[in-house]
Amino acid sequence: HVGGMLDKWAAKKHTKLNPLFFSQLFERQATIAWALAPQVVKHAQAAPSDFHRTTCLEMLLTLARQTGVLKQHPHLLPHARTMLQEMPAALEAAAVQASEHDGSSKKVTKMVQAALAVGLKCVELEEQLKTGLFDHAKVASVAAQVETSETALRAKSVQQAAMRLKLKCSTHASGASKTPKAKLQQHAERGTSLKSATKGSGVKGIAVKGSGVKGSTVKKSKQ
Repeated sequence: HVGGMLDKWAAKKHTKLNPLFFSQLFERQATIAWALAPQVVKHAQAAPSDFHRTTCLEMLLTLARQTGVLKQHPHLLPHARTMLQEMPAALEAAAVQASEHDGSSKKVTKMVQAALAVGLKCVELEEQLKTGLFDHAKVASVAAQVETSETALRAKSVQQAAMRLKLKCSTHASGASKTPKAKLQQHAERGTSLKSATKGSGVKGIAVKGSGVKGSTVKKSKQ
């Protein structure tokens, strides 16, 4: 029933439903809110107005601050994973919408601030859950776009938040780019270096027996 009401409110610019009802629901009923998270993030992607998108992003921000519920109720984890997977597209939609304005609109500034804040919280949530579904590279690109926007130039707090989000996501994206093959190559190179370092050290071998070891035998090369 609540999900249907949410869909009805988010689909139209003007309805009789008060969005304050949903905002308070996300603050006070986290278990219900997490179940609605996939719907809200979808509505944030295709909101009919800046106000609707801002409200959806603020609801998701409130939810992202209540991650303890996920530990208490593991059955909610799939909803959190879906939210993380869909969030980059929602942030991108907010950035695109903001780029169409000259940066003087307070409503747009508020929307961008909410988008960056929830983006930062989602990076933290991804660090906890390690789903592998959150696209750090895409979010870093969105943050870079916001950083140079008219909105960021007029609001220093937006520019700083965009820089933090870009840095966090870029770090994760560069770390993820190291494939298992590359890591194996690193181990192989380290092994080669180790052999080169030990060669000629004068140590031919060390004989160590099990728990009854009385000592070790070390053979030195003739000088």
